[in-house]
Amino acid sequence: DMYGNYFWSQANSRSAAPNGMPRPIPSGDVLDVRPGEDWLKFLADGYRSRFSIETARLHLRVKEEAEAFPFIEQLAETHKDDARDLVKEFLDVWAGNHDPNTQTRRTSIYMFSYGFSNRSQGIPLTRSRQVRNLDELAKWVKRIRQLPIDDIKEEWISAAFTRVHSSAEVYRLDDMQRIFGDVKQMEPKTLAAMLHTMRSNLAGIWRKPEVQQQNKTKRKKKDIEAEVVHGYEAAAKLCRQALKDHPDSWELLVVDAAIKHDENDYRAELQNTSKYAEERKAALAGFQAAAQKYAAGVGELKESEYSVEPFGFWFNAALGAPDLAQITQDKLPLLKQIPLIKEALQSLPKETQEKHLSMFANDLFTRMSRVNPAVKYRYVREGLAIVGDHEQAREARKVYDYYKDLVTEIKLETTVDGSPA
Repeated sequence: DMYGNYFWSQANSRSAAPNGMPRPIPSGDVLDVRPGEDWLKFLADGYRSRFSIETARLHLRVKEEAEAFPFIEQLAETHKDDARDLVKEFLDVWAGNHDPNTQTRRTSIYMFSYGFSNRSQGIPLTRSRQVRNLDELAKWVKRIRQLPIDDIKEEWISAAFTRVHSSAEVYRLDDMQRIFGDVKQMEPKTLAAMLHTMRSNLAGIWRKPEVQQQNKTKRKKKDIEAEVVHGYEAAAKLCRQALKDHPDSWELLVVDAAIKHDENDYRAELQNTSKYAEERKAALAGFQAAAQKYAAGVGELKESEYSVEPFGFWFNAALGAPDLAQITQDKLPLLKQIPLIKEALQSLPKETQEKHLSMFANDLFTRMSRVNPAVKYRYVREGLAIVGDHEQAREARKVYDYYKDLVTEIKLETTVDGSPA
């Protein structure tokens, strides 16, 4: 209403649409009049399963995931593909209903929604509330894993975990183990993706005082710094544990190098250290090792599974930071790494080389919008030093030529301030 309060009204729900046709019946109303068990027992098994599928979908459509899950459990025995798709949708709906990082709290779209007060936006997300969210997710994950379905994707659970986790709170190892169990059971690719999210948050939003203020955590600068340092230590420990079990995972090697690079930068921001250059070179060597591990196994991959991620992160780190958005004019590049990246791409098996160069060249332009304007010229120049005159880099070259023209128009003049004597 005009005061910002949400409410539900049935007014005009049955009136004709502008074209004169009847309006569709809302999903919630269909659920209200669905057949009961006394009616369903007369149906053949095939029709009963179809009814369960559609009922689950209707509940998920109106954000009632708890009511949908019993139907998913029924279907898992006989209709595994349908149940699997519904599990994915279930996790997405559950995460949306429990997302603490949005100002809007949705309820069922056909049930009464209580008045919304702007004052509730000032209520902080407490640690206990987040724990309750994660406890509930752990219970749902346990039930999901008990379903007789073999191909439930870990990344679906990972996506739900990251979505319901407060943007102001660093991931904790005990929370992750509560949801995923022993990390040894996680797929390396899924764990690497989660660790990348954790690392990216550590380098970005988890450091920002304004995020803490928005979430009303009341953390001071020293508190934030301690949380970030703890987060890096937890991420590094988890990655090292996973690498012991999956030493050939290039995905884990990439994220391990990225964590080391970011943590080294952050600790240098907090306190000057003589080990900074040494630690950075070690991190860049880690990216090189990841690229070599990827190259060793690329022959066994399908073309759809090709990735330039090991080379892309290595390239970004050589320019200053593993994430493009974190590269600024204050970050010192190590341009001696650029020929090594070019060599690594060119040393890929002949039959895969062109495809990877094409992917890298295409990324060079498509990701340019994320680059800080102050370092965009350097980014394009060094990227073209790797891909050369590749066809997929033609748009990037146009940008480079434009920047070269701008640079030639800049003239630096210096004068002595005061008497030259």
